[in-house]
Amino acid sequence: MMKSKAVSRTLLFLFVLLFVPIAYGPGRPVQADEAWIAVSGPAELNNMRNQLTGKYRLIQDIDLAGYDDGDGGGWKPIGTTSGAFAGQFDGNGFAIRNMRIARPNDNGVGLFGTTNGATITNVHLTNVQVEGSQDVGGIAGGLQYSSLSLSSVEGSVTGRARAGVMVGYHDFSTIADSYAAGRLVVAASPADSFGGLVGYGASNNSQASIVRSYSTASVGNGSFSGGLIGQRDGPAPVASSYWDTQASGQLVSAGGMGKTTAEMMDRETFVDWDIAGNGSADPVWGMVQQATYPLHFGDYKKVALGSLTVKDTDDTLLKLDREFSSAYGSYAVQVVSKTDHIVVSGTPLRPSSSVSVDGGGAANTLALQPGRNEIPIEVRDSADPTGRKAVYKLIVYRDAGTVQLPHRITTAEQLSKLGDPSAGYGLDQVYALQADLDLSGYATGAGWSPIGTEAEPFRGTFRGNGHTISHLTIQRPGDDHVGLFGFAFGASVSDLALPDADVRGNRHVGALVGHANQTAVSGVAVQGAVAGIGDIAGLIGSADALTTVSES
Repeated sequence: MMKSKAVSRTLLFLFVLLFVPIAYGPGRPVQADEAWIAVSGPAELNNMRNQLTGKYRLIQDIDLAGYDDGDGGGWKPIGTTSGAFAGQFDGNGFAIRNMRIARPNDNGVGLFGTTNGATITNVHLTNVQVEGSQDVGGIAGGLQYSSLSLSSVEGSVTGRARAGVMVGYHDFSTIADSYAAGRLVVAASPADSFGGLVGYGASNNSQASIVRSYSTASVGNGSFSGGLIGQRDGPAPVASSYWDTQASGQLVSAGGMGKTTAEMMDRETFVDWDIAGNGSADPVWGMVQQATYPLHFGDYKKVALGSLTVKDTDDTLLKLDREFSSAYGSYAVQVVSKTDHIVVSGTPLRPSSSVSVDGGGAANTLALQPGRNEIPIEVRDSADPTGRKAVYKLIVYRDAGTVQLPHRITTAEQLSKLGDPSAGYGLDQVYALQADLDLSGYATGAGWSPIGTEAEPFRGTFRGNGHTISHLTIQRPGDDHVGLFGFAFGASVSDLALPDADVRGNRHVGALVGHANQTAVSGVAVQGAVAGIGDIAGLIGSADALTTVSES
């Protein structure tokens, strides 16, 4: 008997399990008592109009390309003023693509025509083309007594009145953490109220609001056109919300703050937003600084770099100007003149995305020109037919021997190469010492080989930057023009110390310069011994009348 009861309880348990709703897709967990209706395709999406108070959740992307209600107008909006959508719709992070609505004479046009008491969240429309008359928006023509959050619209919306890329008419409702991109087109014979996010907002309820939202959509000119909101009537607050003044073509809005494109790609603009990198364990937003606008975090991960490495052709790792972060979009590397090729490699933060370095693969060997080299690194969501991407920027400065990009000298070996064409070091270029140097390794035999000769003098600029060159040793008693620099013509040497020089030559012998013509020397200190037969001095052995020495 006991065994029979146990079997009965087991069967009952299995029966209950069979009727527990299942959570679909990558969205937040669903409680067992939430009777969500799964939506996986156009037909099921369309069937939502048959139960306007239902609870619906996408379980995959939906492509509405070619979909038509049978009247040639494309998608037929769900909900009307007499029968509004009052249910819940969770896009679950999936996208609805290629929705086309061509109903230029209809009011209440969008994925939802009119809502009343609805909750819409995590809905993403891409590549939409929506045309209506009044109360026209990508997600909702009319959003009344409803909430819309964590959503986005990208595409084109056309209307004659109260038209916005996301919502046409916004009344007693909240919009939070959402954005619109694309364009708002003002139809022929227009009335008024055209906005990048919302066309018209009307509410006497201060609890209705638009918060942490933005628009980058272009907005056509009409009566009451605004970058974020066309026209607003009532005290409903608009907080921490923005529009791109350059992309929109609009300097005014009925709410929000206008920012330049550069400011819209700067995380500091978005006050009180939950953006990755601000310490949140489960951020709402992510953005690649200087490369993208804010993106919902799931989309951000699809276009973010996971790593970036730069090496020379000897496989030596080159240091970036800052610690790598997926959330920062611009990096710089400086290489010496001799480095004419580098290898740049990147990996995506999300393995299914792809990386292209300067139009090639994820790893690319690139030739460098002297000076500034800009290398684009593109991260693309391979599964997104709209081509969502972020373009990081790597600037490589190859020493060019110019005032802006001098040859940086950090080793005694580099200093010994001045004037060596194979090292890319010309005698007429600009050099900057960036470390103290020890020339003990050049002390044996005749010692240091002076830079510049009478036939090929040093004509460039050498900035010591307050550093020292120690243990300068030259033992060339039979040579003329002996010193750290043998012969200088039209040159400049500054801010340098030679603390323990030991220099011996024949004529025109000095620790810094053997002979100088039309040369400027400043801020140079020398200590040590200098010997020769004629034209000998501690700093400059001999010089013409146009050579100047100061603070030395």
